Amino acid sequence: MSSFTRPQFPGDLTGGAMAMAFAIPEAVVYGAMVFAPFGLEYIPQGVIAGVIAVFCANVFTKLPGSVRNQVNMPDPMLSLMMVAFSANLAASHPGAHLDTILTLLFFIVLLCGFFQTLFGLFKVGVLAKYIPYPVSAGLFNGMAILLLISQIRPMLGLDFDTPIWAFEHIKFLTFVTGSVTILTVAFAPKLRIRIPAPLLGMVAGAAMYYLFVLIGQGEHLGETLGTIPLTVPMPVYAPDFWELLSSSTLGKVLIEVTPMALGLATMASLKSLVVSVTADNLLRERSDSNWELISQGFGNITSSLFGGLAVAGDQTATTEMFQFGGSTLYARLFAGLVALAVVLFLGPVLSPVPRVVLAGILVIVALQGVNRWSLTLLPKLRERQDRGQVVSDLVVVVLVACVFVFIDILVAISIGVLISIIFFVVRMSKDIVRREYNASRIRSNVYRPDKDIIYLEQNGDKIQVYELEGSLFFGTADKVANTIEDSLSENIDTVIVDLGHVADVDSTGAQILLRIRDRCLAKDKKLLLSSLDLIRDNEVLSTALSVSNRTPHPDQSYVFKTIDDALARAEDWLLDKAFGINREQHVLSLNETDLLQDYSSQEIAVLAAYLEQHEHDQGEVILHQGEAGDRLCILIRGRVDVVIDLPGQGGEKKLLSLCAGTIFGEMAIIDRKPRAANVVANTTVTAMHLRDEALSRLRKEYPELDHRLSMGIASELSKRLRIANRVITEHKS
Repeated sequence: MSSFTRPQFPGDLTGGAMAMAFAIPEAVVYGAMVFAPFGLEYIPQGVIAGVIAVFCANVFTKLPGSVRNQVNMPDPMLSLMMVAFSANLAASHPGAHLDTILTLLFFIVLLCGFFQTLFGLFKVGVLAKYIPYPVSAGLFNGMAILLLISQIRPMLGLDFDTPIWAFEHIKFLTFVTGSVTILTVAFAPKLRIRIPAPLLGMVAGAAMYYLFVLIGQGEHLGETLGTIPLTVPMPVYAPDFWELLSSSTLGKVLIEVTPMALGLATMASLKSLVVSVTADNLLRERSDSNWELISQGFGNITSSLFGGLAVAGDQTATTEMFQFGGSTLYARLFAGLVALAVVLFLGPVLSPVPRVVLAGILVIVALQGVNRWSLTLLPKLRERQDRGQVVSDLVVVVLVACVFVFIDILVAISIGVLISIIFFVVRMSKDIVRREYNASRIRSNVYRPDKDIIYLEQNGDKIQVYELEGSLFFGTADKVANTIEDSLSENIDTVIVDLGHVADVDSTGAQILLRIRDRCLAKDKKLLLSSLDLIRDNEVLSTALSVSNRTPHPDQSYVFKTIDDALARAEDWLLDKAFGINREQHVLSLNETDLLQDYSSQEIAVLAAYLEQHEHDQGEVILHQGEAGDRLCILIRGRVDVVIDLPGQGGEKKLLSLCAGTIFGEMAIIDRKPRAANVVANTTVTAMHLRDEALSRLRKEYPELDHRLSMGIASELSKRLRIANRVITEHKS
């Protein structure tokens, strides 16, 4: 779907405004946090930098293919990194003017955007998915701990250079004000008030602060943000960047700041790609992760030019905007314009906000940033099952978090990348053949007559299935190709490669799949592939196999949506070869069906008088889900699909197929409950219907025949249950 859809008023306006009611208070907090180390007098400039970043990140970041409803804003992780970078820059440039430090700091944000753009152009955005979860958990836990530590002094009303243990300088009322802010933000969601929690916390904390001032306790309180002037956003750093890029010291500067910019770009990209999944799920769309990275890169480049912080996608703000009706790019654009209005007109409104209120909001951000999954690892240490994996995960989490807190943020990210590479190499070195089997053990979910089942049990080894998992690249794909090629004996007719558990396929992997296909064709074997969704979504694979959503291609007859569909086709080919290609178009006599195969000709003649023959066109719904069951059907020609409607999703799911010689509709006759599924004609179908009233007459007039019929139905159900149990057992093994 195109990103450039028509606006949907008033939802886009309301959604954009409510997203900003959440985003701007946090942007103010992060801006103040980044600039506070320069001196309290620079906090107002930090506030402006945070809000300007929101403006740039949502007005200048819309490209076709990117997420159209994702809200971007400053992020706690990125802001902490900027605090660390400013300290490093100040240490490496002693005596430098603050303007020089700020120019270098925003130049890092510029390079961050440049690297994100390169990530998208060279399509390396998908690499973010290879970062192991323990690594990202350690990084976010380290962020949470560092944020909590950094807010101890502001919460106690202490200056930045005052020791924490200087109890005589602690301002108790400041702590109370911060605590009120924390409690308000924490419990706001339970109040069911449609006001974003950070904004409500800011109002409650400020109210408590000025209540203390009103009763004459102002001297026991901390400072406010200070005077925040009205500002017209301009690309004020563009001349400084140009001067830096044209200076003779550029090489030295790049050596110093490039690692910082790469680390910032890595974390910003990871956060934005995670949020883009949430945004896509809300709209039930699929965006292009590489275009999203390019879009994010533009946002950070423009933010740096205007003197704004580094930005990334934010999950809560994105969800807020959607819940209030914002679903197009215009909602995001309006959100950016709201941030611009704050910079232009509402700076003085923010000036009286107490600094401790911002500290309280940061405490909540830190607590919410603690990775819940990593906390669940501790109880698992008592369990013997997978204890080695649990210990390994816990060691990685603790190592990365400790390096983040006690050594350096960039070192922690570097260690995380190194661990990711090690995990990747180990995973890639594993055999990706998850399981291999043939159709004599596990068959498709197509219920066939007894003679077909017996034939498949005896000859199913002519169909060989390989289930793959992991990533298909040169090393793993070549190993799979050798395994399959070595198994192409004379006995095998069809090879099925199931890609349903494959995470990614690169160009080499796609070419090796083509090599497998060519080898199969050379030996007069068929190669079938599943799953179609992976193949369509993977640009390299879909191009190699010429599979698309719009254009049919001869090879598409060998690509299937699920492994069950592929198995069904392979079984049909095997049965066609044995019994003829038109076997399903032949109308069976009643004694050729499984239910009635042991009946005498006299019994068949009696029963036929109670049956009605019906013809059904392909696609016709023969039995409807939810209707009262008034008949069972004996299928004597063609094939039907049993399909259920998915509640609340507007879709449907095929459960199984039934071939000529089987029965359907019997469950509602037995338990008298509404039908649990639809039965749809897959081909032209001929079926004999036994209605409820006819069955009642049969029961009265021929009770012995009715009893035998009931036992036959029970036998059919038992046979299906045994088949299902065997398949489940085989899958578990």
